[in-house]
Amino acid sequence: HWYEGCYTGQWYLTAVGVSALRDEIRRELIARHDLRSKWVVWLTGITGIIGVATGFVAAFYHKA
Repeated sequence: HWYEGCYTGQWYLTAVGVSALRDEIRRELIARHDLRSKWVVWLTGITGIIGVATGFVAAFYHKA
């Protein structure tokens, strides 16, 4: 996936190498997103339960 430049002697990625690198980066980003999305579901549920509990406490202890 690499080739050595004729004039500079530096190494460069080929088009195939760039494509493979981009695919790997995309897979890593998708894996991170999937991991975060699992936490978001739990965090949303816990926040909802706290909201319901707060509502019940406010309704039952409300002094008229």
